Amino acid sequence: MKVLKLIAPLLVVFTIATSSQKLYAQDLTKEQEKEIKAQEEEIDVNEEVLLTGVKGLDRIKSRFEKDKAKGKLSDEEIARKEGIILNVEKRLSGLDAKIKAQKEKLNAYKSSLNIAVEASEEVEVSNTEVAKTSTNSNSVSDIKTREQELQAAREKLEREMKESEAAFLRKQQELKEKNEKLAAMQTNLKEEKAAAKIAREKQQKIAEYQDEIAINEEMLATGKDGLAKMKEKFEAAKTSGSLTPEATERRTSLIKRLEDKLVKLEKEISDKKEAIKSI
Repeated sequence: MKVLKLIAPLLVVFTIATSSQKLYAQDLTKEQEKEIKAQEEEIDVNEEVLLTGVKGLDRIKSRFEKDKAKGKLSDEEIARKEGIILNVEKRLSGLDAKIKAQKEKLNAYKSSLNIAVEASEEVEVSNTEVAKTSTNSNSVSDIKTREQELQAAREKLEREMKESEAAFLRKQQELKEKNEKLAAMQTNLKEEKAAAKIAREKQQKIAEYQDEIAINEEMLATGKDGLAKMKEKFEAAKTSGSLTPEATERRTSLIKRLEDKLVKLEKEISDKKEAIKSI
């Protein structure tokens, strides 16, 4: 009893505030009480979801770091999972902002109801009131602890969001650089293939020209040999006087046409050789 009597005066102020709250609560309409309770419950639920989400995100990131350290993930999988983590962090950050907005809304609603009342006179505190006050104090302590945990979780979330976003941007930059290197390699490969194709086409053209030159040179050599023999027989026939003027004219024309053809072959051979040099 002595202990209770010593504690009671120290709790008068808190009791007065509690009494004021109770006095106010009695003045509220059912709809107002219902609205306040609904908003408080929604805030509690969202805070619980936020804490649960932060813990779940910690587990996800822990598994991700272990898989990455073991080399189980490809660069594409790493980028995809980092994107997922960043998305979750943004959702949790959005929920945190929503909670803050809900609290501001609730405080504004309470203020609109003019809830403040004058402090009541000092009253004698009974054993029952001391017990209630002790319980309320424990409740306040629990709320403060939860608020501290929530604040710590928010700060941790913000740090992790920044770190994750920075890591995500670094990974995106790495992937971008790899993509640029692959694009450059692909461009070089196309150029090499085009150059190889041109080289093959040139070699094929050179081979065709060389074949034509060889054929023309063979025809030229054979034609020159045949022309020489034809001229030799023609001169012998003219010397013997066995040719008529018509035969002489015909053979002279034939020799001239054969000579023209051989000159044309020589020019074709020369042109093909020059074409090879220009390839």
